[in-house]
Amino acid sequence: LEVLEWLRKHYKIDEDRLYLIGYSNGAIAAYALAQTHPELAAGIYPDAGIPQLEALENLSNVPVYTFVSPKDYVYIGRENEAQRRLFKYHNYHQYELPEMLHTHFYFYLFHRKLFQDLTAHKRSCYPARILYRTSRNRHLQSFWIRLHGIAEGKKTARVKAELAGTDRIMVTAANTGGLTITVPEQIDRSRFSVSINGCSFDFSDCWEKELHFEHKRGWRQCAGSGKIDARKGTGILDVYLGSMRIILPESPSAEEEKIARTFSKPDTNGADPRVSVCYPVYRASDVPAHIFSHHLVLVDRDGRNHFSAQLQRLLPVKYDAA
Repeated sequence: LEVLEWLRKHYKIDEDRLYLIGYSNGAIAAYALAQTHPELAAGIYPDAGIPQLEALENLSNVPVYTFVSPKDYVYIGRENEAQRRLFKYHNYHQYELPEMLHTHFYFYLFHRKLFQDLTAHKRSCYPARILYRTSRNRHLQSFWIRLHGIAEGKKTARVKAELAGTDRIMVTAANTGGLTITVPEQIDRSRFSVSINGCSFDFSDCWEKELHFEHKRGWRQCAGSGKIDARKGTGILDVYLGSMRIILPESPSAEEEKIARTFSKPDTNGADPRVSVCYPVYRASDVPAHIFSHHLVLVDRDGRNHFSAQLQRLLPVKYDAA
């Protein structure tokens, strides 16, 4: 995502014609990125990889092209699971090559016909129906609808949103404290209504870009989304899900420098463990002014890194020298 932001800044690109392509580990990454950010890509080609099965319908508006084989160990008997759940949305295209092993699929990464079919698609920013499920407060947006976090005591939030003609938006939401609707371009702004779990709101001559709603003993319109606790659903590796920087204390030990290098150049447990990335490492006195716009890994022992001391009161898990 940080690389994509850099490309947007330095090149004139057509953001309605971005595509995600990957093989094996890269295929799983293409699936994961499209499932957490469905509005990002015009289409994806995961070559020999599997999606997050519990959130498959997040891809209902994303054209998917893929090859599968029952002899590919990656699928472990699940080669038709995605097709079974996504076929009805008419965006999933699966090609079966029953004798192929996993390594053989590498040579299909730039299959000409499939590549032509994939790149014929353009992104639609306002699909008529949205299905979205999330287990992380860091991932709450799907096209024109954004959830206001996962409700306390719940592990996942879900939403179904549909355009019922040009004058009605129908939403069914579960396990969330609110939602924001970016009014789709198909809606007639002179007169329309929004229904959320059966509670209706009527609008006339409405030219606001976004409409905000919250749930407190019932649904009501509100001014904004409020503060969302990004820790909900966060795992130890989620620090890598955005731009990330590493901060060492002023005079780091060899052990601390080794730790920083390990985080800076992560690898995986895939067949090819390499990840083509090298996250910046700073000493505490050399960090740039905009450091808090990044995710941070703070390397510290005995409170020598003043950044960890500065953030200590915010940490949900406390620690000491012991």
